[in-house]
Amino acid sequence: MLMRTLFTWHILLVSCVTVGLAEDSQQLRMSAVERPEGITILDGIRPVLTYQRATQSRDGKWPRANYVHPLYNLDGEMITEDFPVDHGHHRGVFWAWHQVLVGDKSLGDAWICDDFEWEVQTANAKATEAHATITATTRWKSPALAGADGQPIACVREQTTIVVHAADAEVRWIDFNIELLALLEEVRIGGSDDDKGYGGFSPRFKLTDDVQFIGTAGPIEPQVTAIHAGPWVDVTNQQAGVVILTHASNPGFPQPWILRRSRSMQNVAYPGRHPIPLSQTEPLQLRYRLGIHRSPLEPSQIDTYQQQYQRDSSAVER
Repeated sequence: MLMRTLFTWHILLVSCVTVGLAEDSQQLRMSAVERPEGITILDGIRPVLTYQRATQSRDGKWPRANYVHPLYNLDGEMITEDFPVDHGHHRGVFWAWHQVLVGDKSLGDAWICDDFEWEVQTANAKATEAHATITATTRWKSPALAGADGQPIACVREQTTIVVHAADAEVRWIDFNIELLALLEEVRIGGSDDDKGYGGFSPRFKLTDDVQFIGTAGPIEPQVTAIHAGPWVDVTNQQAGVVILTHASNPGFPQPWILRRSRSMQNVAYPGRHPIPLSQTEPLQLRYRLGIHRSPLEPSQIDTYQQQYQRDSSAVER
């Protein structure tokens, strides 16, 4: 199955427009395949992830765009889920909020993909030998807020940068830099209006029965509500895992976590239950890094990775 998948992606490489060719026409290690439905990043011939720019739905339900799926591990196996049977609105690696308001008016529910639209205006990729970068500009809309012509009015402009680093023997790093700018007055976003308050950056991974959660202080036991586990959490088992790092520039750093052992996403919860305002002049910036690894990592090693993240200029490349 893996060889068939790699062969398919090799055919796509020669049949689609590929970004990231060197001046002498020799292909760089990192490259991108751009298609109308999205952008796929490759490391050599292996796919790393696909950014979904076109709206996806399942039998007309849960329409969404502007997220990552599939995401692959270092052995080319898919590790994210899209349209899972237990939560059809969950999608790969996504960032969304239950509460999007203009004044006191609710504009649908972006978390569950209800009465909400993501209009991806531009999505482009570039590559070097060391990393590939996707930049996307997206406008948030809802039919709950329409103009005189009956068309939805954009309330937020999102600028997202995804930097995919070439893998070494044990880890691949992927940076997500999200900027949200209000296009109208009195725009606010918030998590679920309950004691969980979930919303924000949320990977939906395939989970094994032996999944463990490790933080700066050691093993973490997931709770129903958000917990404080430090700036990073490693979602892992005895074979492989994904560590989620959060940047010190994030508001509320270190942000709380909502963690689940099965049938759910892992959420860096921000801002929580109570909505916060978005500025029309200074975008809200949220930064996260995923580290896909083969074998268990020592907490001291992840602490070092966390410190490196704060200093890495490519994490915020434009």
